[in-house]
Amino acid sequence: MKELAPGIAVFDNVFLNSMEYIKRIEENNILWNSAEVLLDKNKNTSKTDHKHRDTDLIVLPHHLNSETGMLADFTKIFHEEIKLSLNQYVDYYSAKIENFEPPQLLRYGKGQKFNNHVDDHPLFTRRISLTYYLNDNYEGGDVEFKRHGLRFKAQKNQLLVFPSNFIYSHEVHPITDGLRYVIVQWTA
Repeated sequence: MKELAPGIAVFDNVFLNSMEYIKRIEENNILWNSAEVLLDKNKNTSKTDHKHRDTDLIVLPHHLNSETGMLADFTKIFHEEIKLSLNQYVDYYSAKIENFEPPQLLRYGKGQKFNNHVDDHPLFTRRISLTYYLNDNYEGGDVEFKRHGLRFKAQKNQLLVFPSNFIYSHEVHPITDGLRYVIVQWTA
């Protein structure tokens, strides 16, 4: 574990060969959807808003489901691979995990980004945010934590872990070349 700033840690070589699943997803023509953002917390409505969050996503099955299939297998292996790193983070920061949201597989292409935002929300309480980087053969796409003076360019197979609260607002800068694949997930 390497601490990049207080509460923000990165782990190396977490989930080797993860790009094999991307190849299988593409070969099986699994559909990517446009990511949405929450519009009105009182109405619990969301919509696609490419000005704020412009990325493609596949919601992966929850790791506790008994589903079978390639996406369910991908989720199960992902959770097995990150378990040691996540436990180390939780122990180091004396954090607590009660449950997980289903992970999202994200694909950012040229020009796609996610403006400054906070992962925690009144409708879905989040404590810890996880971002796993499947590849690094793209340009742009750095994640920036302005309050912490940190701009991070990840390498393939790294897991970035940080608190989900307002102090850790962050943004994903636009991709300038290539495709950026990440898995994001949150704990409560």
